[in-house]
Amino acid sequence: MAGLAAAIASASAANGAEVQLVGRVGDDREGDAVLRALASRGVRHAAVIRDAGRPTRRVAAAIPDEGEPLVPLAADDEPTEAGGASERPVDADGIAPALDAGDLVLALGYLVDPRVIVVAEPLTDAAAAVVADAAAFADAAVVAIVPEGGGTPMAFDRATVLVAPADDDAGAFARLVGRFAAALDGGADPGLAFERARNAEGWETTTP
Repeated sequence: MAGLAAAIASASAANGAEVQLVGRVGDDREGDAVLRALASRGVRHAAVIRDAGRPTRRVAAAIPDEGEPLVPLAADDEPTEAGGASERPVDADGIAPALDAGDLVLALGYLVDPRVIVVAEPLTDAAAAVVADAAAFADAAVVAIVPEGGGTPMAFDRATVLVAPADDDAGAFARLVGRFAAALDGGADPGLAFERARNAEGWETTTP
């Protein structure tokens, strides 16, 4: 789900929310480009970790110009140097989280009274517990995005869980989540906020 966090953050900012992105980019030219693109869309990045030992994934090269929408893209996870993405440790499901528990303790410390925390990428159980604790302390809502067929950490038992479609080339899912999160940030009722976001993006409710 590379790029999904940035696309959701951009959509939330476009819908009037004050947004801080928590994440990690390399301390390199591509990382600088990512942060400039986010800033141009009103997304703050004080909680983004700059990692000199891990290059920015090459999805950064596809960041569009200012004014163009951010959409989630498939990342090239081949490492460009030692310490690249393929060398990250994986959890029991074979997923390599972008941030571990220690990263999140550091990054979330930069946030002041968050009202909504959107988790856009898979986390280990320990990292999810850090997010859940921070949300409980701030009395913030949690929206957790999981991939199709993926599980939800037990720590997110009170979260709104949304399943990301395998194919979101147009970014409709990211925009839906961004609208939903912005409405929650503004104090809207969760059910009504989701219904309005779903209608705005033209999503239809289906029954199994």
